[in-house]
Amino acid sequence: MNKLEMFRLMSQNFGEEAFHESAPEQAILVRFKNDFLDGNDFVGEGNVLTVADVDIPESPLGTKITIAGTAYYLRQPVGGGAGVTKYQVEKVM
Repeated sequence: MNKLEMFRLMSQNFGEEAFHESAPEQAILVRFKNDFLDGNDFVGEGNVLTVADVDIPESPLGTKITIAGTAYYLRQPVGGGAGVTKYQVEKVM
C-alpha cells in the first residue's frame, strides 16, 4: 500500500471533511491536527493539514481551505511525499 492509499484509508476513518476554495462545492478528506513543527523555518506548535495533492490545485500556498466551518490559509509545506503533502496552516482572522 502506498502513502496515498494509506492516507485515503486513514482519512475515511479518522479524517475531517474540508472544502478548498478552488472547488467549494466538492468535499475532500483531510487530516488536521495541532503538531510540533521543526523545519522549514518554523519551530514550535502549529496547525498541520495533510491533504492529497490531487485534491487541491498546483501551487496552493496562500489559498484557503475550510474545515468544520473554520477557514485556514495553506502556508508552507512541512512534510509529505508520494502524493500527500503536510502544510502548516494559519487560521483566517
